[in-house]
Amino acid sequence: MRGLLPAVLVFGALLVGSAAGPARADVTPGFFINDVTVPEVDGIQNVPVFLTSPAPSTGAAIFYTTFDGTATGLPGGIFPIDYVQSTGVVFIPPGQAVGYIPVQIVTDGIDEYDETFFIQATPEFGAFPIDPFAQVTIVDLDQPPTVGFSENPSITEGDSGTQSVVLHAVLSRKSEKDVEVDVQTVDGTATGGTASPADYATTTRHLIFDHGATSRDVSVNVFGDTNIEPTETFQVKLLNPQNVLLDPVHRNATVTIVNDDDVTPPVIAAKATVNVLATFAPVTVLYLSPTAVDAVDGPVAVTCSPKSGSAFPFGTSLVSCQAQDRSGNVAYSSFFVVVQFPVLTLGAVTNPGNLDTKLAAVSPGQRVRVTAGGFAEGSEVTLTFIDGAGAELDDGTAIAGPDGRIDARPKIPDDAAIGAGQMTAHGLAPDGSELVRAWALTVRD
Repeated sequence: MRGLLPAVLVFGALLVGSAAGPARADVTPGFFINDVTVPEVDGIQNVPVFLTSPAPSTGAAIFYTTFDGTATGLPGGIFPIDYVQSTGVVFIPPGQAVGYIPVQIVTDGIDEYDETFFIQATPEFGAFPIDPFAQVTIVDLDQPPTVGFSENPSITEGDSGTQSVVLHAVLSRKSEKDVEVDVQTVDGTATGGTASPADYATTTRHLIFDHGATSRDVSVNVFGDTNIEPTETFQVKLLNPQNVLLDPVHRNATVTIVNDDDVTPPVIAAKATVNVLATFAPVTVLYLSPTAVDAVDGPVAVTCSPKSGSAFPFGTSLVSCQAQDRSGNVAYSSFFVVVQFPVLTLGAVTNPGNLDTKLAAVSPGQRVRVTAGGFAEGSEVTLTFIDGAGAELDDGTAIAGPDGRIDARPKIPDDAAIGAGQMTAHGLAPDGSELVRAWALTVRD
């Protein structure tokens, strides 16, 4: 241990001598801030402050403040803020050469051009300014809004002059960019032109949305007349968008011109109850739709629900019908379908060679015998085979004899699908109402 003592003393002497030597004078560095670009993402972005040399023993304190350029940092405008205005002091510890100014970026969901704000810095102590001014660019990450029509309007035609129909083109949200779009009318069943006898005025517009606006109105003139014509339509389309996307669903609007010259609906003929006799249910019922006549259009189609060929349960079911003329006038009517178990004989589907045995299963192409009564004397009865796929296959006709009975020998259609099927006899009862008789038959290979 003694042998080591001189060395330790020498080393200690060196340390003391070093500490006691002359101290290096502090050098005051300059500071500068570079321009930076940051994404528009919620959160703090640190903007570096650089010293030209390490901070002195006192450290360096630099005061900063932010102020607006095209970006806004205080609430109260028509758009949300882009960043939060702030002031503060950045302290750079002794020996360090960089500090950071925190700036809070705010996502606003608004499509906008890249925007800027500024940082101005002044020294408190320990540094002097070289470039104390920086521009911060916020890169916008938001998608453009969509534009579409808010509704499909309608307007009554009128007898003369012009009426204006107004359409509303709306943005899904505000935009700080210059939003523009073209509007063009396109004929449908209505014809465009410059004056009557056209149905409406062909229209072209260029729409510009003011900053912060989310809607613009478009008006189209409709010409009135006294012509008897149907309710008609035309389209208004949005085209050539700038800084906006076209709404895929509402980019086109349909305008309906309601004719007011023919206001009388068709007349639907009354229809008696349809009586169905069957030993099973639900049963597929074929019936004749009622007829309808319009004073202007003549015969018009009638649609009913449930439609002919639908399955009906035992009991009484209401069938609702309607007919519409070309002017849009609608008439309504209804009738009943009554499915009941036969009290007397239903009739039968049998093998022509064995009339005593009723058939429950048949094969495609097989000849059968159908007997049934209750129809009007001399009336035509339609035979239809409904196969397992629901296809209604024509199976010929039969004429009811003096006693109202039919005796027919139809063939099961060659293309009848395998599965549960039904033979149907459809005709008129003596009182003129429809009479349906049905037998369940399974089609096998």
